[in-house]
Amino acid sequence: MPIDDYVCIVITSIDNPLAGEVTSLYPNPARELVNITSSQTMSHITIVNYVGQVVYDADITDQTKVTLNTGSYDAGVYVVRISTDNGIVTKRMTITK
Repeated sequence: MPIDDYVCIVITSIDNPLAGEVTSLYPNPARELVNITSSQTMSHITIVNYVGQVVYDADITDQTKVTLNTGSYDAGVYVVRISTDNGIVTKRMTITK
């Protein structure tokens, strides 16, 4: 006579450390300029193209808004990693020509 032991776990909430943070990237899709805003101060921004090459990498000191010139970027999809005091936010950005 086999005895089965079961454990029941009920999750009532999940704490998200980035829940209070609002980060936006606009316009998206973009052509010449992209604005990045955050409710938290940003410390670092990295932009990677679709083949994994870093096309932009900069330390940002106590900024909540940054405007980037994307006029020289090839058309395509990019991944933007924004480091803030609370963690890292990843956004997708599309450049059109």
